[in-house]
Amino acid sequence: MAPVKRKTASQTDSTRPTKKYKPSTAGPPAAPLRQEEPSFPRGGASVLTPLEHKQIQIQAREDVLFEQETGRKAPKNDFVDEEDHSDSFGDTGRPLPKASKKPKPSTKPSGVKPKLEQEKSVRIEGLSYKRLVPGSLVLGQVSQINRYDVALSLPNNLTGYLPVTSVSDTLTAKAKRVAEGEGSDDGSQEQDIDLTSYFFVGQYLRAYVVSTEREAIAGNKGKRHIELSVRPELANSSLKKTDLVINSMVQASVRSVEDHGLIMDLGFEDDAVRGFMSSKEIGKSIDFSRVPKGAVFLCLITGIGSNGNVVKLSADTEKAGNLKKGNFLTDAPTIDCYLPGTAVEILISDITKSGIIGKAMGVLDLTADLIHSGAAASGKALDTKYHVGDKIKGRIICSFPDIQPTKLGLSLLEHVTSLKMHPTSSKSGYEATSPTSILPVSTIVPEARVAKIEPGVGLLVDIGVKGIRGFVHISRIADGKIEDLAQDTGPYKVGTVHKARVIGYNSMDGLFIVSLEPKVIAQPFLSIDDVQVGQIVKGTVERLLLKETGITGIIVSLAEGITGLVPEIHFSDIHLQHPERKFKEGASITARVLSTSPAERQLRLTLKKTLIHSEEIWKSYDDLEPGVEAPGTIIKIISSGAIVQFYGPVRGFLPVSEMSESYIEDPKNHFRSGQVVKVRLVSVDPTENRMIVSCKDPSVFGAMQQEQLDSLAVGSTVRGTVSEKANDEVVLELEGSKLKALLSFEHLTDGSASKSSTAARKIRVGQELKDLMVLNKAMGRRPLQLTCKPSLMKAAQSEKLVKHLGDLHEGLEVDGFVNNTTSDGVFVEFAN
Repeated sequence: MAPVKRKTASQTDSTRPTKKYKPSTAGPPAAPLRQEEPSFPRGGASVLTPLEHKQIQIQAREDVLFEQETGRKAPKNDFVDEEDHSDSFGDTGRPLPKASKKPKPSTKPSGVKPKLEQEKSVRIEGLSYKRLVPGSLVLGQVSQINRYDVALSLPNNLTGYLPVTSVSDTLTAKAKRVAEGEGSDDGSQEQDIDLTSYFFVGQYLRAYVVSTEREAIAGNKGKRHIELSVRPELANSSLKKTDLVINSMVQASVRSVEDHGLIMDLGFEDDAVRGFMSSKEIGKSIDFSRVPKGAVFLCLITGIGSNGNVVKLSADTEKAGNLKKGNFLTDAPTIDCYLPGTAVEILISDITKSGIIGKAMGVLDLTADLIHSGAAASGKALDTKYHVGDKIKGRIICSFPDIQPTKLGLSLLEHVTSLKMHPTSSKSGYEATSPTSILPVSTIVPEARVAKIEPGVGLLVDIGVKGIRGFVHISRIADGKIEDLAQDTGPYKVGTVHKARVIGYNSMDGLFIVSLEPKVIAQPFLSIDDVQVGQIVKGTVERLLLKETGITGIIVSLAEGITGLVPEIHFSDIHLQHPERKFKEGASITARVLSTSPAERQLRLTLKKTLIHSEEIWKSYDDLEPGVEAPGTIIKIISSGAIVQFYGPVRGFLPVSEMSESYIEDPKNHFRSGQVVKVRLVSVDPTENRMIVSCKDPSVFGAMQQEQLDSLAVGSTVRGTVSEKANDEVVLELEGSKLKALLSFEHLTDGSASKSSTAARKIRVGQELKDLMVLNKAMGRRPLQLTCKPSLMKAAQSEKLVKHLGDLHEGLEVDGFVNNTTSDGVFVEFAN
């Protein structure tokens, strides 16, 4: 078969004599030609390029569609073999069809075109939920890194989410080991996955759309959720080994880290095809020594090995984004090489108000919509900058798998073509700071001026940030429905000023997302980031969480799309037997924010009146100093004390010795989980996020009291007034010092327990007790312990009272008291 040539209209209409196939009498071609040109079942050989094969397939598909739509035979193919027609019919010897006659005039109205003709005209359209189908490939930029997934900004104000299990095989295996509590390959315990070590905000990735299902919430349709995958085997699914050409972009995951570079996995079935990235090609912003196995990068192909199995890669965005040095495709073996992320040169074939249409390699259609042509940001007509016939460079941002012939989305935005994070108005073209640091999300803009109207789509507004505009979708203009927009008439015509609110920012589009809706402007919160820890909020009970044990939580709606959880221990200051009677769905409540976790999209609230009415908010260890007081909630009780929760990440340990001036043997007998206690900060270590708190009266150990305590010696005699009487001890305030001390009933006499109980019944609060001896002043559970046992008092007077271990020696007779008895023996305690 000879090379394919395009026939003219006159050639098509002319008739030609019919030939029958005759075997050629010429000798066989040379051996090298046989090796280079594949044989076909019916003989002959083809010199068609893969691209021409693709064209023929597309033409055949269109012919079938045409016949199905019109009921008429498709017109003759534009591509014919002018030298050997018999190849099209095998060995049957049938004559060629006669020249086509003049078509009959159509009976359809002149304004109606066949469906196929409508599809043949290239249509400019941006990415949307409708066009984003499973199998689509799209270029995205990491906008947020959460605990279990990563958010990617996609073109045209879309956002997709990348689960931890859709990154690479290495990361999936690690996540499985973490979930099952298994160890890593080296035998050590597998640590929890920190996605910030695998991704960085602003990173460009080619994403494969897994699903675009709606999230069903409380029986409603819910919002669309775009699930993505960046696995190389999916992101490079259409590529073959022969499609790996220099200046194209591929997705690769780190297979292993070597001394001088990274071995990269391209996701090919042929395991011999691998990538190699030198340590110098990773990019200046990435520390090569900290790159983990399983991390994924969008890479520029800089070279191919002699056997085609080793592909040299670069993840340096400064290099890949520098199109002035020729890092873009101008030609390729097949159109499969043209994938999102790859920079290309196109020839402009048409310019409209909606964008630009161009072709690559003369056959592949690419379109840049209103936003990604730059018209939205500049506000200038496209034909003032571009002209039909110009060659321009852009970067592919999306594919449309359900459209034939193949069409791709293109971006001409400078920050996308250069693989930078954000556009800016600076001379350098870019800056490191995010536009949201200049104008944070949720900001209310008093004067937003309409700069451009796109009928049926929305408004472009100037909101005070030079070089970056805001986009108001038509559904976000008013609380009611807006049917249409006009440039020169109506309340939203060009030049009008409106109050607006920033509800987002899309780093791929380089536009703020803005709303003019009064209900949105009046909304207290737009996202969890707007909610402050310790803030008092008003909300509505959305639903109760019910388990076998009863009501375990309350979901409270604070604003549209923002909910918080009230844990069971925070329902009230007291334990509620039937919380469902107090909290009914739809009821309005006032709560206080305990903590926020934007990465996990979680809010925790409290309904405890003690906390809501308190003015002391401990939400950072750095802001605390010993001596301050605040209420906290006991969340866990252990034998040595309790864990007290405050706000945010702040937690404090309450030792059992600091729970009360009275002796406490088991904290569970005196405290319960969920109880609010007012505590005093004893010590804090911000570097370790640790602090000790106390429930004791702060007057017990003031500076003066500490000095008085130090002046007291073990064995000295004191007197005091009973300030509190418990079941097994009394608390006394010592005369002259106001120090508090404990006197156990067991230390009232040397006699039996009944004799001590009789003596204890005679003691009254306010009574003065004399002749008491300091028995123990160690800083433990009993900071100051007294006794009035005659035997110990006598030993002190005779200076035979044991105060140190050094006072004991074999054969010495001493006085002590029984501390505890066990089956193995008796524990005797002395003064100390």
